[in-house]
Amino acid sequence: MTSQSEEALAVGTHRIPTAGQLACHAAVVDAQVRTSSVAEQFERQPALPGVIVLQAGQVLGIVPRGRFLERLSHKFWPELFLPKPVSQVVEVLRTEPLLISEDCSIAEASSLAMQRAGDSVFEPLAVHRRDGSYELLDVHTLMVAQTQLLEVFNQQAQSQRAMAEAANESKSNFLANMSHEIRTPLTAIIGFGEELLDESLTDSQRTEAVDLIVRNGKHLLELVNEILDLSKIEAGRLDVELVSVSVREVVEDVLAALRIRAKEKQLGLRISYATAIPDRITTDPTRVRQILMNLLGNALKFTESGSVTMTVRLSEIADREILATQGTLLHIDVTDTGIGIAERDIPRLFQPFTQADVTTTRRFGGTGLGLTISRRLAQLLGGDVTVRSEVGVGSTFTVSLATGSLADVRLLDQSELLESATRPANVPQPDQQTLSARVLLVDDAPDNRLLVSRILQKHGALVETAEDGREGADRAWQAFASGEPFDVVLMDMQMPILDGFGATRELRSRGYDRPIVALTANAQPSDLLQCREVGCDAHAAKPIDRASLFRTIAELTERPVSDTVVSDGSNSASDQDVPSAATVCVEPETECVVDRSRALKQMGGSTDLVREVAGMVIELLPAWLGEMERNLETGDWDNLKRLAHTLKTSAENVGARGLADAAWQLESSLQRTQTDNASLLLQQLSKHASPALSELEEWLAET
Repeated sequence: MTSQSEEALAVGTHRIPTAGQLACHAAVVDAQVRTSSVAEQFERQPALPGVIVLQAGQVLGIVPRGRFLERLSHKFWPELFLPKPVSQVVEVLRTEPLLISEDCSIAEASSLAMQRAGDSVFEPLAVHRRDGSYELLDVHTLMVAQTQLLEVFNQQAQSQRAMAEAANESKSNFLANMSHEIRTPLTAIIGFGEELLDESLTDSQRTEAVDLIVRNGKHLLELVNEILDLSKIEAGRLDVELVSVSVREVVEDVLAALRIRAKEKQLGLRISYATAIPDRITTDPTRVRQILMNLLGNALKFTESGSVTMTVRLSEIADREILATQGTLLHIDVTDTGIGIAERDIPRLFQPFTQADVTTTRRFGGTGLGLTISRRLAQLLGGDVTVRSEVGVGSTFTVSLATGSLADVRLLDQSELLESATRPANVPQPDQQTLSARVLLVDDAPDNRLLVSRILQKHGALVETAEDGREGADRAWQAFASGEPFDVVLMDMQMPILDGFGATRELRSRGYDRPIVALTANAQPSDLLQCREVGCDAHAAKPIDRASLFRTIAELTERPVSDTVVSDGSNSASDQDVPSAATVCVEPETECVVDRSRALKQMGGSTDLVREVAGMVIELLPAWLGEMERNLETGDWDNLKRLAHTLKTSAENVGARGLADAAWQLESSLQRTQTDNASLLLQQLSKHASPALSELEEWLAET
């Protein structure tokens, strides 16, 4: 009996056991059986707690062992009842049988047993099996099981409590780290922002302050992106898009992106191809870049001297059929000569919210999310991220990626890879590119129309504009019907009269087949999916990234961006010496490229455009605020939301981040139909408007 009960409770560590799993007795007699037979059965089986008496297949009653033997001790009782059917004993004892199904939980069965009156609480129970049979369950067995079950539950509760405490401690440490990570760049942003108000600053000091503000702002953006990525992964909502990808382009893009950081730290940055590699593999290029940026960025961060090397190699598979149908794994090793990691700390690296140790966090910063995200992304792509390291020597992080089928895919030998990797870069920057396209820009924000129009016109595009979706749809259709369609329509999605969704849907329903690009500040997957569903071919996030916008237009119009240089040519690439092996080195240099402020970057570095856009915002902002106040009073939530969206984008364009954030909060609240706090959010927005106007006016005076 004990072993079966323990087995049942062992099952209970995974699922709650039932009373039917406990040790029961097959002690059943017919109602017409003589009572003497029951007495003999009790004598043969000292552990038998009673018998179930059946009449016509139904339970007539239960004869408990204790009460039966107690009655036998009475004078004349044996002579009167032993010769008679046991049914008469049931009538005399007047037992009320407690019947339970075999699926009844131990807790419920115990509760039912304890609710019985008087001494009946100690009597056995009848368990009704699924096959219609009955067995007897001793109440003592039931209570022992209940006690053991409670102990198991207590152990589980203690274990869960310990896990919860560990998780809370981990998250508390994470929040402390995040607080430090956020406060550090915020301190720089606020401090240098206030310093910009000092009229005595020289131009070089202003440029340095703006550069530091932009760098710290980008760092904050990286933190937010990491948190969002992890939450999506843990919720199972992060999708990967598998497409044909050039391995060389991805790894060399990442190397180029981190070249400046390597120069700043006087570190060598190398790429090496250890084997022939496929010209293309099937994977998600965005996620691969994200993984490599994290691993290579970490290597540069934790390396004070020496170099960082990225080595690309392919797993060898002798069976050509497997290679053609299933593919193999591509490995990318990121090796540094940094501080290294103690072996005991390696298992902690891939846990969320943790780093090797707290001194690492204090010394180098970071949230402890990058490696967790990288490994999970690699696993989504059919691979993994592993590490080997030695303290004081350095570390090698290896990302493995499934290649997909390599049928008809050419393998590039080292001479081809060397030629590709060492070819001088001749890709024009956004300021050096020209566009040959006729564009219709549909946006209700005048400063947006001015900004985007100037950017496109500066680089050769012919641009026409429309102020709302109604006008935009009509202009696009008229040009299409006349046989002179626009090459691409840039469509803001939130506009009055007819929004971008409605305008795009209408055009597609009428047979309009030219490219439409959604301009949206809402970059959530659900928002982008909605843009796709109404017929948009692509999207461009606000604030506008010029390089990305040029690339999107070129892809949709099948008109490659021209290599014509329209600047002074000072950024032209110089010849490079070719190394003797399939390794490319980016050695440290003394000069760094200075990243300009976000607002100036949006304006293409044009102070004239800054003056026009900022002047327009200064002129329109008071009118927008007045209309928003009236919308609040009349409950015109749709127009209030539209104006908040317009103001958010305009503020972003001129670098007024506090005002943009306040407008975003109001817009987001209204998108969720939460109107109760609209008044408070509008008040907060208005508080940001006055200092923003003052600073914009100062900026205009300086330019």
